[in-house]
Amino acid sequence: MNENWKLWRPSEGKRNVSHMIRYAVAVAMVLGAVFLTLSRPVLADAPYIFFLGAIIVSALLGGLGPGFFATALSTASIRLFFVEPRFSL
Repeated sequence: MNENWKLWRPSEGKRNVSHMIRYAVAVAMVLGAVFLTLSRPVLADAPYIFFLGAIIVSALLGGLGPGFFATALSTASIRLFFVEPRFSL
């Protein structure tokens, strides 16, 4: 029987270039959302729409892993750039 139909399996022992590109697209989408939100002061109060788009596009193009990675990057960047700290010492 022909084993070529199992092309969905990852290569054994090596990372493929396409795996790295998927995560690079996720990082680029989140950085683009940060840039777009910071360049428009009106949107700084509700930055979630660009980040939601970045998460959806990276999940559609890359899959589940890059989608979760974009979600983690988005929450960290929203917390870092757009949410003021409530408590300080």
